[in-house]
Order: sequence, then C-alpha cells, then structure tokens
Amino acid sequence: MFFAAINISSTYNNHIKGSVYRGLIDGDFAAIKKVHGDVSKEIQLLNKVNHSNLIRLFGVCINDGNWYLVYEYAANGALSDWIFNQDDSRKFLSSKHRIQIALDVATGLNYLHSFTNPPHIHKDLKTSNVLLDSDFRAKITNFALARSTEGRDGEFALTRHIVGTKGYMAPEYLENGLVSTKLDVYAFGVLLLEVITGKEAAALYGNEYTNLSDAVSNVLDNGKEGLKHLIEPSMLENYPSELAIVVVQLINSCLKKNPTARPAMDEISQSLSRILATLSAGDSSSNMSWSQTSTGSY
Repeated sequence: MFFAAINISSTYNNHIKGSVYRGLIDGDFAAIKKVHGDVSKEIQLLNKVNHSNLIRLFGVCINDGNWYLVYEYAANGALSDWIFNQDDSRKFLSSKHRIQIALDVATGLNYLHSFTNPPHIHKDLKTSNVLLDSDFRAKITNFALARSTEGRDGEFALTRHIVGTKGYMAPEYLENGLVSTKLDVYAFGVLLLEVITGKEAAALYGNEYTNLSDAVSNVLDNGKEGLKHLIEPSMLENYPSELAIVVVQLINSCLKKNPTARPAMDEISQSLSRILATLSAGDSSSNMSWSQTSTGSY
C-alpha cells in the first residue's frame, strides 16, 4: 500500500548502490532510493535517529524484489554541486552560508557520536553525502557504511575491511583499521577544507605533501600569504583574513595524524558557532545566489 501511494516522477541520478528518484507522496516531494542487497543496518540506524541535520527516512517498502527507501527531499541537492561548480554563476555560497552548512554537518555528526546509543560514526562523510534543503540547511545522508564504534575499550574498534572514499579516510583507519568517532572528525576536516577552498581534496595535496595536514600546516606557517595559495582570490575576498586563519587552524586540528589529538565534534560545533556569530555581526546581508534544483545522493 505504501508503494502504491508513491508517484515516482523524473529520475535525477544513479549512484553506487541503487538509484535515486524524485517522487510524490500525497502531493509532497520525496526522494526514493532503489536498493539491491542488505539495507537492514542503515534502516535500523535511521529508524532510531531524529535530528534536523540527518536525512529523515520516511518509510521502506519492497516491490518486485527491490527495496525502496523513501527519504525527505532536499531541494538544493548535494553540497558538492555548489562548491565545485565554479563555472555556474547561479550556484554561489557566501562565506556565511558555507560556515552555517559546516556547522550543520558538525552538529549532525555530534548527535551521531554523542547522542546515539551506542555511539555511531558515518564512515563516508564527503561533500556529495551532504544535501541542502530549500533553505540551504545541511543534512547528512547515505548511511550505508555507518557503524557502531563499540570496541574492546569502549573507544576504538578494529576492522580489516577498509572501505570509504579516497582522500577522506583517516591515517589510522587506512594503516591499522582503527575505528572511532575521530574518523568522522578527520573526514570533516577534509570537507571543511573543500568548503572554504572550493577545491576537491585530491587537488589540495600538491606534489610536495603526502598528507593534507602538512599542506594546511604550511599555510598556517605562512600566515595571510599562505591563505592566498589555499583559498581562491574571489572567495578570499568574502573571508576576513583573520577569520580565515581561525578556520584553517580548526581544519588543521581535525587533520592531526594522532586521532586522540583531534577535537570532538562538540568542540568543533562550538568553534564554528563562534565563527558564524562573528561573520553575522560583520555582515547581516546574504550573498546567496539562488538557482534551480540540483541533485545529490541519499
């Protein structure tokens, strides 16, 4: 009966695991993800979480042997479409909106890490797994790799099955299979770096650095001059240089090689709240350019 109530309209993307469609349920848009394989863990997690910065699962159904996961619809699609699409002048996020989106993501992760029992990690945080609603507020999506962090000592778990997205995976996970909330912290540092630079992580390493933390540390060592090489000039104009350095310092702390040296998401959320308050006090106007509906993964 639930499937019969769904009117699937235009297809708007195919993804690694299944296809996502835009549909109608009782006149309201929804995102319908057609999935093959076991989705029980993702369904179980999404059924017990309730946070505005995590995508909501409305329902699940099976039709002709296929699973269909029905999510809330995020009208402005993936964050990656907005920060990497520099050729489209209609897609522009002001510095204030970028920090608000980062704060939304940090708040959602903090909920996963601190307010689910047991604590969970996303394990595949990246800009294409952050969706923007009609008000450009962020929602973390795609919980296919999410898992509990319960380990022998309550903090770290071990795995031999290394999966994730290249460039976002923390060193201790790649090298030793260590799983903790600090994996998401590292990935968040990469995401925040991409958000303020408008460049994908792979392009930020350069030839002389083996990891991002070295590249970010070099920027901090060179102060305002270093920022010019990290942040595009058009974007740097929208960031007071002193505030940009504070953001880069926060990114650097997230990318520490030692996971215990990285801050918790609660600390990160508080830091971003202060940064956003400073930006808001300095500029109450919004430079957001609105555009047509985009796409993203669920």
